[in-house]
Order: sequence, then structure tokens, then C-alpha cells
Amino acid sequence: MVIIFITTSLGLTQDIEGKDYTEEITSYVNQYLEQTKIPGLNIAVTSSEEILYQDNFGILQMGSEQPISIDIPSPIGSLTKSFTALAILQQVERGTLSLDDKVTDYIPWYTTFDKEKSDTITIEMLLNNSSGLPHNVDFDTFIQNNPSMDFEKVLKAHQNVTLYFDPGTSYSYSNEGFMIAGYILELVTGMSYVDYVKENIFEPLEMANTTTSIEELLETEFIYGHLADVDGFLPAKKIYSGIMIPAGSELISTTSDLSHYARMMMNKGTYQGKQLISQELFVKYLSDGINPFKMGNADLSYQAGWIHIKGSPILFHMGQTLSASSILLIDQESKIAVSVLCNVADVMNGEDSIYNLAMYLLQLFANKDYGVLLKPNLPILQEDTTFIPKDKHILGEYKTSAGLTTAIISETNSGSYEAIFQTPVGVSSYDLSFITTHDVYAKNVGSEIIIKLIRSTSNDIIGFTHPMFGSFERMNTTMLTGYHKISNNFMSSIVPDDYTFNNDTLSNSIVELRMQKTNILTEELSTYVDEIFTNLNSENPYEKLIESTTLREFTMNGLSCFEKIQIIEYDDNFYAFIFYNIVDRKGTSSITIYGSLPFKYLTEMRSQVMRPFIKNL
Repeated sequence: MVIIFITTSLGLTQDIEGKDYTEEITSYVNQYLEQTKIPGLNIAVTSSEEILYQDNFGILQMGSEQPISIDIPSPIGSLTKSFTALAILQQVERGTLSLDDKVTDYIPWYTTFDKEKSDTITIEMLLNNSSGLPHNVDFDTFIQNNPSMDFEKVLKAHQNVTLYFDPGTSYSYSNEGFMIAGYILELVTGMSYVDYVKENIFEPLEMANTTTSIEELLETEFIYGHLADVDGFLPAKKIYSGIMIPAGSELISTTSDLSHYARMMMNKGTYQGKQLISQELFVKYLSDGINPFKMGNADLSYQAGWIHIKGSPILFHMGQTLSASSILLIDQESKIAVSVLCNVADVMNGEDSIYNLAMYLLQLFANKDYGVLLKPNLPILQEDTTFIPKDKHILGEYKTSAGLTTAIISETNSGSYEAIFQTPVGVSSYDLSFITTHDVYAKNVGSEIIIKLIRSTSNDIIGFTHPMFGSFERMNTTMLTGYHKISNNFMSSIVPDDYTFNNDTLSNSIVELRMQKTNILTEELSTYVDEIFTNLNSENPYEKLIESTTLREFTMNGLSCFEKIQIIEYDDNFYAFIFYNIVDRKGTSSITIYGSLPFKYLTEMRSQVMRPFIKNL
């Protein structure tokens, strides 16, 4: 049965049979948001000719009541891979390259550790995830805040990479493969990747709110999203990673624009009379998959940037950055497509996957039961899984090889173990439980993973591997000579041996610093520090204010810190009022330290007290 819908700009009205799905969809999606704790998402359903349904649900950002908007673009992550593949197929049609060409035909110096094998990698293998390349050779490269697209520098690091299998013989999802494909696109067209996809894909498809240009991103309001925490989601910080753009680091779009893209796919390469790729090439490379793999309970295959469901007319691709996610799900037979843009990452967790949300909508509008609800990440724990006692030797600080991502594993007040990961994008945390001496179950509101411990020959825990962030090594945590540990109910760190810590006051014979836990927003700090200095002045009235610094922000130990100092004169002597505010890694609270001391001890206090204190929090 074919159903025709009449729509407004937001939400579904009625079909010609008088049926209205708006109430059902609203109820379903709101329950989904409540169950998953996802702040907000945008949805669109389209036929091959027009948008059938479109709406927004939830809020733009945690801590704000501003509704999410369908007009504000959002990162689409690895859905970008389908655009990269389309761009390469356009070049195949224009005769500038062949999918059978070797990577080394265009990048002669390219090699992995297995040179003989990597010399056989073809462009088609890159697009089909059959090259054998790892997913992320160096995750720190992917997340560094660097707009540069210096492909050559990154690809030369592949010389130390071992392939997972002989090229062309199996399936392994790889960001690296699509990065190489993007570089080859630049080499054969003489255009930047950013300019090519804009001119040859976005503009013909009238995707006016879609871009992958970092220069445009810097001037555009877009949804950046959230990171998963143990209890909820935390707003993420914006970074710009140019090197992984062809794989999915920076492309932003709206559900309206993705509907245009879906219509082109449902019309076999044509949109509004404009042909982006010939029907012949479309049928050969985009109508079905050739590289089989399993995801959860489904038999799938991959080809040219799309995932195909075996025995079904459905193709799709999901995308996930560290802070946002997407899916475009297309029924090529019924010619119905669903796009979802979500302002969190880590949503691919069992039945809560946004795939299942999109599939619910596709089944509703296509009036079909596909019987292919996926669980991309099946629950790791089985009914008979038992935990073993915690190993306290896991506690400590860890970092990736480049040091851009750090992890602190500590014991909470309740006695559980928690891992807090600090990345350039922000903070995510997990509750930890031991399954075996090498496998640690880690869970937050968005995902559940297994952290693999790395032990020395003497069985010490020297590091671990995270399935997304990669390998971590233990940091040197040897106690500094002349320092001792202090702690209370909101912090733990070190101070010089001549300092005592009582009643949240840190002091020696000369200095007295008070410490308190606060929940001061950054924009409130200026008023707060003025109040602190007013109180200090009432306790220690001065004759003359010599200097007052601005409120300086700096980062240390992955923590956002603020410092302000006033230098005063009293009875021909100089003193300093000091103020520090150190925000915790989750951004939910902070530690304020303030007090006064003789000015001649200021440098010593900053270098020998505050710096070690912050570095060891």
C-alpha cells in the first residue's frame, strides 16, 4: 500500500486516508529520549520526491532550556564516508581514475610495515573497508585541534602499521582508508577535498546548510553535542580536525539537506533533473554490498561508503563523532528514507541505538515490518556474567602516547571504581567492574565497553586499551620529594611537607590559604572573585592597591584553572591576595583557593605549592 502524506514545515499532518502519526511519533520519541537521557535530536522522513515528516525533539545543550532546532546543522560523522565514495565514483565516471588502481599509483611512497601487501591495496578496497588498514592508527591524530589537512605527514606514519589481513580478503572498518581516498581525490582533481564536495555534491543537491570547511565552521552556529558520563551527558568542547575530514571529522548538515541527498540515492544518482552519477555506475556500486560482515544479529555487507542489509532493500550508514551521531536509512524499494541527527555520541548501545529509532520510523512510513532491528553493540554482559574483586593496582593516571588524552582511575566515595577520560573535546567517564584479571567492564549512560588491561611480566598493570581512544600507558606518579598527600571530601592532592591541612585550610608559618568546593559558572567568576577580595581586604585592610591582574585562564593537568592576584601595600610592606578556581573534569563543580601572603613569597607559592597541587589533583 502506498501512503501519501500532506505535511507542514514541522510535524506530520494526515495522509489521504485520514491517518495521523504525529501523536504516535511524538510519544515514541519522547519516551526514547527519557529512556536514553539523550538531550535532543532532529528527524526527517522523505520520499523520493519530498519531505514527508520533519520535527525536532529535546534541547540544544544540557544546562540550557533552548530547544534543538532543525535549522541548525549537526556533525554527521562517518556518514561522510558515503560522500567521499560518491566523489571517487564521479572521478571513475570522468575517467580520471579506476577503482582497480593501486594506492601507490597515486602515492608512490605510500607503504605500511607489510610493504608487499600494502602495495596491493586498491582504491576500491579503501571504499569497501577491505584494505586491512586499522580503524584509527593514532586516535590522538584524529582528535587533535588542528585544522590542517596535511595528509602526507599522517600517511607517512603508516610505515609502522601492520595490516589486519591480506588486502581484499576480509572486512575491517577503517577511517584511515577513507582518509587516503580523500587524499587521492585531491591529487587527481587538483582541488581540495572541501572545495570538491561543495562544488560537485552539496551545491547540485541544494544542501545549503551543509559544509565540511573549517573556515565556514568557525563562522557557523552548529550543534557540537555532548560526551557520555556515568550519570548523564556533558557539553563537549569544539575542536577542528582537518586530517580526518574525508572519513567524517567535520562535515555538518541538517536533516533537510540529508533528505535531498537521500532523494538522489532513491532516484539512482539524479536529483531535480541533475545527474550526480550515472545510473549504470549507481547500480554497479551503490545498489548492493559486496564485502560481507556481521553486526550484532544482522548479516550486512559494505560497498562504496554504504552498509547493505542482506535480503533487504535497505542501505544505510551511521556516523559518530566524539560528541554527536547520525544515521541515514533508505528503503530503495519503497523509496522512503529516514535521517536522524543526535546531539550525543555513544548511542549505539543495544536496543537504544538510533538505528532502531530510524527503523521504527521507516517501518511506520513504508508500512513494512523489516524484521531487522539491530543491536550494533550487543550487551556485553550475559545473564551468567559474574564480577571478580576489584584490583586496586588499576588506580592511577594514564595517558596516550601523544598525551592528548589522559585517564584517571580512582575510587569513589561509595567504593566503586571510576575512569575519567580527558580528551581535547571534553570529559567522559565510566563505572568500572572486573570480569577477569585482564578484562574490565566499563559503562556509562551511552555505552558499555571492555577495557583490556596491559600487564607486565610481574603482573603489574602498566596500561590498558580503550576500543575508541586506543592504548594508554601508566603515568609516573612517584611522590615528589618533600611533599605529602592531603585530602578531604572533595579533593586529594599533594603539598609541601611544611604545610598542614586542617578544616579545609592549608597553612604553614607564613601562608594561610582557604579552600572550598564551589559551583560557580565561568561567567560568574568575575563577580565572585571581587567578593573574595573584598572579604580579604576587610580582614587585612590595605593602604594602597599596587596592581590587580585580570582573571587569567590556563589549563594544567587537563583542568581549566583561573587565577587572579592583587598586590597591596600596608605599613611599607607588600602583600598579595591570591585567588584560584580549578574546575573539575566533568565541569560540574570547582575548587576555590584564596588567601593572603607576603609578596616576596608569591613566586615560591605559585611554583612550589599551587602548581604541584593542581598537577596532582
